[in-house]
Amino acid sequence: MEIIPLLCFLLMIGLFTGPWRERFLLASVGWGVLVLIITEVLSIWQGLDRFGLAITWGAIVVLLAARYWFVKPELPLGPFDLNIKNIVIVSMVSGILLVTALIAFCAAPNNWDSMTYHLARVAHWAQNRTVALFPTHVLRQICYPPGSSYVVTQFYILAGSDRWVNFVQWFSSLGSMIGASLIVARLKGKGAAQALAALIVATTPMGILQSTSTQNDYVVSFWLVCFVYFGLALLQEGRWLYSVTAGASLGLAWLVKGTAYVYCVPFLIWIIVGGIKAHGRKFLIHTGAILIIAVLINSPYFLRNYSLSGSMAPSSGSIFVMNKKPDLKVLTANFTLNLGLQLATVWDKPNQLVTEAVDRVLQWSGIEKGDPRLYLDATTFDLPSSSFRRHEDYAGNPPHTILIFICLLAGLFGGQAISKDCRTYGVAMVGTILLFVIFIKWSAFHGRYHLPVFILFAPFLAVVLSNCFPPRVSMAVAVILMIASVPWVIDNRTRPLLGKRNVMTTPRIEQYFFNRQPEASYVYPLLIAAQVNCKQIGIVLGGEAWEYPVMAISQWQHRKDIRFEDVLVNNVSAHLKYPLGDFDPCIIIENEKEDAGVLNWNGHAFAKIDQRGEIRTYLRVN
Repeated sequence: MEIIPLLCFLLMIGLFTGPWRERFLLASVGWGVLVLIITEVLSIWQGLDRFGLAITWGAIVVLLAARYWFVKPELPLGPFDLNIKNIVIVSMVSGILLVTALIAFCAAPNNWDSMTYHLARVAHWAQNRTVALFPTHVLRQICYPPGSSYVVTQFYILAGSDRWVNFVQWFSSLGSMIGASLIVARLKGKGAAQALAALIVATTPMGILQSTSTQNDYVVSFWLVCFVYFGLALLQEGRWLYSVTAGASLGLAWLVKGTAYVYCVPFLIWIIVGGIKAHGRKFLIHTGAILIIAVLINSPYFLRNYSLSGSMAPSSGSIFVMNKKPDLKVLTANFTLNLGLQLATVWDKPNQLVTEAVDRVLQWSGIEKGDPRLYLDATTFDLPSSSFRRHEDYAGNPPHTILIFICLLAGLFGGQAISKDCRTYGVAMVGTILLFVIFIKWSAFHGRYHLPVFILFAPFLAVVLSNCFPPRVSMAVAVILMIASVPWVIDNRTRPLLGKRNVMTTPRIEQYFFNRQPEASYVYPLLIAAQVNCKQIGIVLGGEAWEYPVMAISQWQHRKDIRFEDVLVNNVSAHLKYPLGDFDPCIIIENEKEDAGVLNWNGHAFAKIDQRGEIRTYLRVN
């Protein structure tokens, strides 16, 4: 069943004309919009199930196939610049893609945020057969942008498991490589530069780690790459096709992660100002179309948030802004802290030097640890220990960070070797960094938020390296980046390919907990439920408790008839009704009421009968 949406995507490529890479991006955007529409429409009458998805996607495939019967599409694959250098670079990129695809297939999802809310809400939507709001202790499940989770949900439902969920990020990595190479073409870069851009994307350490996970930073990176490419194409050609796809790409990026609002602004300004200069005031119509389409794509999500809390923004705050007038010292400290995250290496000595440098800047600025003007949470600057330096939440991108500084300087003094558009692109990228520093408070976990910056920087780096340096320099950079990326490819902290605890031989149920304690505390409540034949289980798992594994393990026990709902909810979602109607649990799984021997809910008493770790199990006694 899960192959049907993929078949639809492949058929959609033939709907467009032009180079195959551009048609890949066009089909991706169209397919992403289809996923959104199908998810929202089927949810209206709780038809978001395997039957509804199979019928809907199947009908679309039939229509597309029928079109192929009457209109034979042109499928040109070229032109290709098949010199030895490009072949070597493409081979290296393909190697990374193949290995990460193997890991994505074999590994169970185990990302921390996915266990608490990304996949937890996917499991709830699949159970409820709708993305309608539901009561929950973790508000992130219902008020954070749902774009990537919509795609995951469809494959989760069609496959009947989470086997394919990691491929959403993997596909985004592939699309980002293709999109980055296309942006180089728009910046007048030659074939060698285009291939190099793809390799720079492929070798980004944080990107490698995330490409096999269920986080969403690579998804938002891909949609931003599409937005930038179609925005540049619109500037150069002024076609309505590019206006629509730029707007759709921007809307899809917003629907995935709040950081997209920050990262898109410099490019929006470039598109508006550059478009007016090139095409006159009539270009404002294209700009309006971009923004209207982006807002329309997000309107169902905005309306649900508004109905929940009276605000279209997430009620639990996905983006925490700085104070209204941050001074130079605060901004300098924020930039330094974020830069320090990206300079983290696998060696202790360089990390110690980075830490000392950051501490000196903080002392100069007079910023104390925990200062609310700068710090998002209680985390402090402390580069990860050796066991976490290849972890998807903490890894830095030191080779690429150094390369960015070198290329910015080279681009500044590159003379006629650097085109005006390329320089403007570099300025826009610097703008994304400045806006992030101004608006986003610092946290030790924010290194992954920087991934779109590194992906979007790749085209600029490739053009500068190819135009300002001898060919042997760019080839040497490619080889160095490839060699440096190997540890992140094969020794992912949470999804290792080698070692005793590897994804090839470790039982899938154990892999869920690579990031946390043994699974016993989550398995045992379900064993009790099986003993008493309980089919309705209440959940009181707040904070950072892992809700998804409880629901996933029930699938492994072949108990797909179990219904899970949050009970004893005391936040803004408490008034919501359960999409499936009345709920009468016989067991409650809880981690928030440590001293409670008895829980009372809806006129029933539940007595504590077991505790494993932080998880307590309560059995209904009346």
